[in-house]
Order: sequence, then structure tokens, then C-alpha cells
Amino acid sequence: MKYHILLRITHWLMSACILGLIAIGWYMTGLTPEEGKYDFYNWHKTFGVLIIILFPIRVLLRKFTTVPDLPAGIKPAEQKLSHLVHIGLYILMISVPVIGYLFSSSGGHDVPFFNWVVPNVVGENEWLYEITSQAHWISAYALLTLVVLHVAGALKHRFFEAKENDVLRRML
Repeated sequence: MKYHILLRITHWLMSACILGLIAIGWYMTGLTPEEGKYDFYNWHKTFGVLIIILFPIRVLLRKFTTVPDLPAGIKPAEQKLSHLVHIGLYILMISVPVIGYLFSSSGGHDVPFFNWVVPNVVGENEWLYEITSQAHWISAYALLTLVVLHVAGALKHRFFEAKENDVLRRML
């Protein structure tokens, strides 16, 4: 059984956005303004807002569609790890961009969403800016770690186990 088509679309769309955001985040911090640093920041923020918009859609799709059970051939410890990784992914999928929004807003910087500016609901706040500046990159690295575990698990089940344990085909 496959995941619902809308859940598969949001999975891959959010995956591309998250991996792109991490890559752009690394790249942009090493640029100078003359090299287009702030253009990259604006795109980073725009796609972060897109994740915030897509997240509740994904949660609702997951709640109201049938989610296939893990194959019976997957060991109980791996099933538990998979469950924990998924919980962590969902927590970080929303918290990383929300923290990024708070980081930018509390620092007095606009948060664009394409040609629109997201309202700043927190105002400038040095204390919040300092906390969220650290929390944003720490949580982004935690998210990347869980993404690597998630992908490694899917690849392990696809290429190194029985065909019945291939969980990746459910999401393709």
C-alpha cells in the first residue's frame, strides 16, 4: 500500500524545500553583500515560510488519510526508532522555520514570502534575537541529522533487506 498521493506530494515538496534551505543556509552565511548575500537570505526566508504553510496541510493529510503500516519484517527496535525519528522530524519541520521567523523578526529584519512581507508579531527584542539565533542553527543541524537517519533507514530497507521491507516504494 502506498501513501495517499497528496501526502506523497507534500512529503517530496517539503523534502526539497528543507534540503534546499539547509544548503542555502550554509552557503549564504559565507557570502558578502556584494555576492548577493541578502538575496539568498530572502529566498531562505521565503521557503521557510512556505514550510510553515505546508506543515499544517501535511499534518491534516496524515491525520485524514490512511497511512500504511510498517512491514512485519522490520525488527521491533527499528520500528520504534522509525517512530521516534518521525516524531522528531515533525517537531523540527515546524520548529526550525518558526524559530527562524522569530530570529529574523526579533532582529528587526523583514521576513519576505515572495513579494509579500510577513507581519512582524514580536517586534525587535535583543534577548529573543540572541536565543533564537542559536536555536535556529542548532535545531537545523538536529533536523539534518534526523533527515540523514530517515534517508539511511529507507535506503537500508530498500537495498539491504528483503523486498517486502522496502518502505521507500510506499512514498514513490
